[in-house]
Amino acid sequence: MIKHNIFPTLVLQDHYVGNADEMLNSVEQQEKLEHPFFKGHTYTGHIDKSEKVFKLLEADVLNTAYKWIQYCGYDTETKLVVSDMWYNLYDGMTGLQAHNHPNSYLAGVYYLTEDNNPLVLIDPSNIVKTQTLLKVSDRKKYMQYCSEHVIKPNKGDLIIFPAWLYHNVQPVTEAVNIGFNVTISGPYGDKVLNTYNTAYT
Repeated sequence: MIKHNIFPTLVLQDHYVGNADEMLNSVEQQEKLEHPFFKGHTYTGHIDKSEKVFKLLEADVLNTAYKWIQYCGYDTETKLVVSDMWYNLYDGMTGLQAHNHPNSYLAGVYYLTEDNNPLVLIDPSNIVKTQTLLKVSDRKKYMQYCSEHVIKPNKGDLIIFPAWLYHNVQPVTEAVNIGFNVTISGPYGDKVLNTYNTAYT
């Protein structure tokens, strides 16, 4: 028997712990977060990528993004850029509803704190499988057949995935992380397949 596991969605979980504390301090200073969290809110704010420590994070993001390109078998000459970064502060009571990141190619999160909220990745094919979703007997063994996949991140983890992939954040604990988007700059695609195009950033 031949087994065809087709249409995979690659998610990479990398690890760069070196500058997490410095980034966390920078976020706290930038937004003057010496006060306790106000319960019932999740805060977001812009990250200045010109700051040295976030330039280092930008390099780490691109390093993992190019690994994603390579593992998918795509053209490694494709130019990627980090289009934006922002911080997320969770109060332990509210998370983030399911969403994706339009107008981006890849999206991801870098985790700054020891305790973090679970990241839930949602199977986009659920919309056409809602009438026939069976119970998966072993979620670890057959995770590619589950309707969602939960990642419990550690401090220093960098998770990257296609920007079209819907995801949410489950509220469990107070935490701080940095979200980011990656876009394509310049030519990409295949002239033979008529998918060739040029992206401008």
